[in-house]
Amino acid sequence: MIKEVRKLIKKLPIKVLSLLVVSAMLVNYFMPVLNVFATSSTTKLTVTFRSGSESLGKVQYSLNDGSTWTDITNNTNELSITVTGNNLKLKIVPGDKKEVDYAGIELRFDDVSQNNVSSLGLESAGGLSVPSNIEEVKLENVEFKEKEESSPGVGGGDTATYQGNGAATLNYTINGAIEYGEGGGYDHGIGFYINGIRYKADESKVTYTEDTAYERDEHGQIILGNNNQPIPILDPNTLQPMTEKTGLTITGDTIHYDYDTNTNKVNFVFTMAPGTLMTGLAINNKQITNLPKTSSELQNAYNDHKLEIEVNDIDVASTYDIVINARYPNSSEEFMGNFLWDYNPQGYTGPDDKILHGTLELVQAKYNNHVYKTADEINALGGVYIWRDAPRKDNYTDDREGCGEAQFPKGTILTVKIVPDAGYQLIDFGINGGVFEPQEEIGIYSFEVQGGPFHLQATIEEVNDEVRLASQDIIFGSINVDKAANSGFDIGTAKLEVSDNTNMSAARTKNFEDAAYEEGYTIDNLLDISLYNSVYKGGLKDSKGNYESWDTPINDLSEKASISLSLKDDLNGKDIVVVHEKHDGNKVTYELIDVNYTLPANCISFETDSFSSYAIATKEGNTTKYTLDDTDGNTVSFVKEPGHTYSLEITNYVGLTDEQLEAASIPKDYYNQMLEAITNATKEAGTLVGFYQIEVTDENSNPVHNGPFKIKIKMTDDMKKYNTFKIMFVDTDNNFVTESPILLTKEGDYLVGTIDHLSTYAVLGSITGNPQTGDLIYIWIGSFAVAFIVLVLIIISMSKKAKK
Repeated sequence: MIKEVRKLIKKLPIKVLSLLVVSAMLVNYFMPVLNVFATSSTTKLTVTFRSGSESLGKVQYSLNDGSTWTDITNNTNELSITVTGNNLKLKIVPGDKKEVDYAGIELRFDDVSQNNVSSLGLESAGGLSVPSNIEEVKLENVEFKEKEESSPGVGGGDTATYQGNGAATLNYTINGAIEYGEGGGYDHGIGFYINGIRYKADESKVTYTEDTAYERDEHGQIILGNNNQPIPILDPNTLQPMTEKTGLTITGDTIHYDYDTNTNKVNFVFTMAPGTLMTGLAINNKQITNLPKTSSELQNAYNDHKLEIEVNDIDVASTYDIVINARYPNSSEEFMGNFLWDYNPQGYTGPDDKILHGTLELVQAKYNNHVYKTADEINALGGVYIWRDAPRKDNYTDDREGCGEAQFPKGTILTVKIVPDAGYQLIDFGINGGVFEPQEEIGIYSFEVQGGPFHLQATIEEVNDEVRLASQDIIFGSINVDKAANSGFDIGTAKLEVSDNTNMSAARTKNFEDAAYEEGYTIDNLLDISLYNSVYKGGLKDSKGNYESWDTPINDLSEKASISLSLKDDLNGKDIVVVHEKHDGNKVTYELIDVNYTLPANCISFETDSFSSYAIATKEGNTTKYTLDDTDGNTVSFVKEPGHTYSLEITNYVGLTDEQLEAASIPKDYYNQMLEAITNATKEAGTLVGFYQIEVTDENSNPVHNGPFKIKIKMTDDMKKYNTFKIMFVDTDNNFVTESPILLTKEGDYLVGTIDHLSTYAVLGSITGNPQTGDLIYIWIGSFAVAFIVLVLIIISMSKKAKK
């Protein structure tokens, strides 16, 4: 096969071959450009339905701006579809006599959740347009429900939900008897529908029956006294028995209703406020026996903020006499839970209903797999009330001048948010002595509502700002931050964490050392200092006894905070500063902060407005900085006591000529053997490019060995071939023993670094990293230009040939 291809190539004219080569090059160059202009992309679409809803409706998507639609009727995980432009649309289509229940639906584009899904137009004819360049769309928990033509219950409409083929006119009377409590059945919110038509009470036609008020136990049972007689409640002023409302009579208006002539039967729906238990019901002397009695039966009858009891198989009549007996449920029958809270220390509720120095917010309620999030949804599920003229804010918080009350069906998972004021912390939060489990978000707790009243109480106390130490050299700390002047401290307290920075890289450590050394200081401690806004997670504590908390990092302050740290070591007599690593975007700088040192606490105090890595640096109280240079421009800097005179000598033994060796009385064989030995000893760290003898002597010719010393060495031409440099001590007196290499940095034509003693050092070079991208670009541009010129010449040549 290869031979045949070679023969074919030999037969092709040179111009054709050139044209093929150039065309291939042009395709290779322009393919990335062509790819840029393609607008198709892949979007992952996930659709899930709540159990049972997949048969009650569907989700549709369109890839051509709504011209055609594709049905989704089952859970679909990450359906990959190709989208051109922004033509992807979504639509929710409920089935016949069904409607969308938006309470729990979640819609997300990539990682962004869409709020108020019901207002996005998902049910409109054109659907919802998905924004362009979205990689993932999730429409989850789609749910459908029976469509309600009219909602039975207190406050419902008047449109009949049942239409038969007969008609009747009726008068009715409701006789109610209440076994416990004031107000009678009507005050308990009892109302009813006849075939979907709701009775509207006329207050002028309501009369009450009153009887003696008797003392009752917690279950509403009358308490008996002497001779087994009920104990009346006496008026404290007159000492006469008081009365209470024990029943009512409502005389209804004449209304018209429809019924089914095939059965001559009508349908009643009685609605009651959740705090009512209907113990007896008779319609035209027909006793209704299947009334909900247990907690679970009452819970099943609860719907949309009310109880609904449906009664069928009632004969058509023109007059209905309805007798209702009702009372409050006892503890075993409770199916609603209710609680109070009060922001006023002198409020009307008990001491275990107080929420002082904090705020309460109802965030979410989950009941029967429905999630209620907005204020109206939460209120529709149960009931939330604010009173005592307290202005209501979002989600039922207020200005803390008043009280609140809430009730929800038993089994509701209620999510609340409680946060302390600035300078305070939540020490304990629970119901009936229990502790709530905190959630991921700050101040969020969830609990399951039980039947009956319960106590919602929060212990919020004033707490000092906290310092947590994880350092071997610091034994105590404190912080003072002005919370009013600095944002981020509207709630909770400040927490400062100070720890030893044991994992700092060598490069960053060197930056600290260099910054300190410029002013004659040496680094004693490397620290991480972090500031947080801390909010306790109720009463939870960790294994060390510290309160667990939600911590929000505070990186910068508008007004400086004051920090005090007590050190284990005595620094008396030394000059002390704090070196701070400051971050401004991608720019990192180092500043030296003056400190105040006090005894006997051995405490340093300083002010700062940002939090990151720090170092404590010291120098002897009476020192000066010396900087020496030689004729080649090499320099050495160090800190010693003042009043001395020092001299510097630096010799590079790499690259010496024969004349230089002879002048220095160094045998050439010895020199070569020495360089070979040094090269072998240091080759793991790079290529030997210099070997220096660095000497500093004082006015008495005494050598100075101990530093640290900052060195600055001029680069040779050979060094400029490399981009990474290290310096390594080589002990030539002890069989070329070496220490760990130290990284050098380039500053113009010099290599700069810090070493801790003076002696003999090898400088090592290496090449690290990838070739410069710009170099490749120039190569590509150049080759493209050549290809373009060749192509033009071929076209001109072929054109001339054609003319001939």
